[in-house]
Amino acid sequence: MSGGGHNARRLKRISFATIAVTGLGAFVAVAVGVTLYVNAVTGWRSTQALIGGQTEALLDALEQRLEARLRPVNEQADWISEALSDGRIDLALAGELDNFMFGLLGATPQVSAIGIVDTHGRAQRWRRGERAALREDWSARAEVRAWLAAGRAQPGHAWRPLL
Repeated sequence: MSGGGHNARRLKRISFATIAVTGLGAFVAVAVGVTLYVNAVTGWRSTQALIGGQTEALLDALEQRLEARLRPVNEQADWISEALSDGRIDLALAGELDNFMFGLLGATPQVSAIGIVDTHGRAQRWRRGERAALREDWSARAEVRAWLAAGRAQPGHAWRPLL
């Protein structure tokens, strides 16, 4: 019994140096880990903000370029609409209409074709590089009827899906 008690009294002692080194090492490891985590989170957020800003700037630049490219097309469409409304162009006079439309194609290089579909579904199309208009009856096409109905329902002019 005395041997067992003796072993109980002989507890292994950990030296102060071991505790100090272990404690200091753990403290340094935790401090480095926290610092790395904070830096990683901050870097991630900064990267996201930078990418977001660059994406927004790129989209703004693309929008400006597209708007600059389409502005003449929109102005030309307005001009055609006014010319039809005030009688300067008559859809029934094919030769004059062809000359007028082919002239418009020459004025806007970003436009490769112009088309007009009347309320009855008759289509006339002029393409760059061709000598004559294409004239077709599209009135039997369901998508053309739906497209024309959507145009009637919308007052004024607007960009709509291509037909």
